[in-house]
Amino acid sequence: MPQQEVLKRSDEKVEQAREAGHEMQKPGIAATIRGFFGLLWATVFAFFSDGCSTMAAALSFNTFFSLLALLTLLLSLVGRFADPQQVQSAIIGQVGSLIGKASAAQVALIISNANRSQQAASVATVVSLVALILGATGTFANLQMALNKAWGVKPDPKRNQIR
Repeated sequence: MPQQEVLKRSDEKVEQAREAGHEMQKPGIAATIRGFFGLLWATVFAFFSDGCSTMAAALSFNTFFSLLALLTLLLSLVGRFADPQQVQSAIIGQVGSLIGKASAAQVALIISNANRSQQAASVATVVSLVALILGATGTFANLQMALNKAWGVKPDPKRNQIR
């Protein structure tokens, strides 16, 4: 779909939202309700026409992909300076309080499997660092693409971009 068509469609929805906002400011309860529902409809339509749900799923995937690598890297680095058992119990406790006991049990299993040998821990650290770099790069690239699309901004062709 050409960029001009997307921008034109977005401009139409912005104008529809502005009209709904002006309608809300008119006196009378009926005009306020009509303006509110018009604004709500324009917002929902713009959200789905921009593909925001797909972009949110991509951001969630890349962020989740990076979290496991970050956890492994954090354990290996902090475990060198502090008591590894204390670090593990603190992380498991935080995960348990944030997202539940079942998730905390999964994290405990991941940590116990990662601590089998020193050589495996070194390999896990290197793999985690690579995965973290790839995941963070994907997250920020998707975030930039999502914001550019939602705000109707064209990327600068003079800048070097990874595609």
